[in-house]
Amino acid sequence: MTASSDEALLAWAERIEGAERAAQSGTTRPLRNYQTTAVDAVCNAIDAGQRRILLQLPTGGGKTRIAAELIKQEFDAGERVLFIVPRLSLIEQSARSFEAEGIADVGVIQGRHHRTNRHARAQVASVQTLGRRKLPDGIGLAIVDEAHLQFKTLQKVMGCRSWAQVPFVGLSATPWSKGLGKWYRLLLKPVSAGELIGAGHLVPPKVFCPPGPDLSGVKITAGDFNEGQLSKAVNTTELVGNVIQTWLAKGEQRPTLVYGVDRAHAQHLQERFIEAGIAAAYIDGETAMFEREDIFEQFRCDDVKVITSVGCLDTGLDLPMASCIVDARPTQSEMRHVQTIGRGLRTFPGKVNCIVLDHAGNTRRLGLVTDIDYDVLDDGTPAAAAKRKAAKRICEAIFCGECHAQLPVPKPRVCPDCGKIFYAVTPVKERDGELVEYGSNRSGNAAEPSPATKAIWHGALLRIARERGYKAGWATYKYREKFGHWPPRFPATECEPTVEIRNWVWSRTIAYAKARTSL
Repeated sequence: MTASSDEALLAWAERIEGAERAAQSGTTRPLRNYQTTAVDAVCNAIDAGQRRILLQLPTGGGKTRIAAELIKQEFDAGERVLFIVPRLSLIEQSARSFEAEGIADVGVIQGRHHRTNRHARAQVASVQTLGRRKLPDGIGLAIVDEAHLQFKTLQKVMGCRSWAQVPFVGLSATPWSKGLGKWYRLLLKPVSAGELIGAGHLVPPKVFCPPGPDLSGVKITAGDFNEGQLSKAVNTTELVGNVIQTWLAKGEQRPTLVYGVDRAHAQHLQERFIEAGIAAAYIDGETAMFEREDIFEQFRCDDVKVITSVGCLDTGLDLPMASCIVDARPTQSEMRHVQTIGRGLRTFPGKVNCIVLDHAGNTRRLGLVTDIDYDVLDDGTPAAAAKRKAAKRICEAIFCGECHAQLPVPKPRVCPDCGKIFYAVTPVKERDGELVEYGSNRSGNAAEPSPATKAIWHGALLRIARERGYKAGWATYKYREKFGHWPPRFPATECEPTVEIRNWVWSRTIAYAKARTSL
């Protein structure tokens, strides 16, 4: 280990020791209204006899704070609590978070951890270790963090007869994994992401969706893109360079988290950021804990501006200062999509939104993260899958063709980011011999327009010709194009064009331009 590694390890140990000292005087933060609602709902469900409960709360909604409140209530009732995490990296973070809430009696079940204390009333355990150790005695409540990540070891415990009466409360922002409803019977949803954004407890995403990679040759394996083929599709000099250029143009030099497909792709992204003069670090699942914490500390201090990663910044991350997300990892998974963008929605002083640079096309493919949701758990049956599919809301995002910014709904006349003007165009459908307005329900043999209607069209076309500086003959030819014959010898009186007439003229202009392009 190098001298710099020794210094990083020492600094990491000092931070842990400092956190433990601070925890001795820690006080619980007051609950927000929706958090109180969530705690009450869980307690009422347990009192009513429910033993397998899934509490859905958006990323940044305070799941750890709610867990701390549940733990305190169990302590008051003389019970012990088991808090189960899916990753080793979350062990220390969870223990320190509980201590920061004034819960000092915390032990850890994981390897030879320095916090090991089998007598502690709150036990933080890794799901991996539970399968190899004797389960703790006298547990009155089990809380499962990131419950959508299912493990056979945990399912074995939940299905064990001796644990049948122990309430299990799963916590997740995305409880949509297949078969989750086999293990949890009740879904509680006290608040939505949109409601938290509206109340100022989360910041809104500001999404840019530049053209993504060509995925036509990438197969689907186990429900998502084949990683090997996907890496080849995205890890090109052109696409990686486009990520850097877009960040320089749109990222506003914000603290940024970047998600790559695999190690080679994420490291390539880091290298190109550094080449552009941006302080960038890289982490993956094999990065040592103290090195990861050192990178996070540099990120907090703004010594590192960008962190590129693969497979380890999706869950349990506590870097609220991150206000830009670069998603360069295409996925078919709504859970991964929501978890990724959710990392940037936590509030922080001076943070008004989170810029999302979606180079993966996930927003176009899956929808806005604030719109993705389900009201029922998937128990693995075809009936449940069909019910969820039928209930899914399709809210397609729209983007500016110039700057690729997400546009509000309804679509504005002018892009708020780049100022591009959007002209209204009436959709048309083609039939032999006639152009028929979409939605008009007219057949190809429509009734002949009245002379008065034709006169209005002729006068409007004359007005448009004068506005554009065209010769009067332009109006004559457009009249013939519309009605199939020349206008009367005596021209009509100019009049203000209706929206229908302007849209028709604009559609003809577009058709002419496309015809010229195809030559």
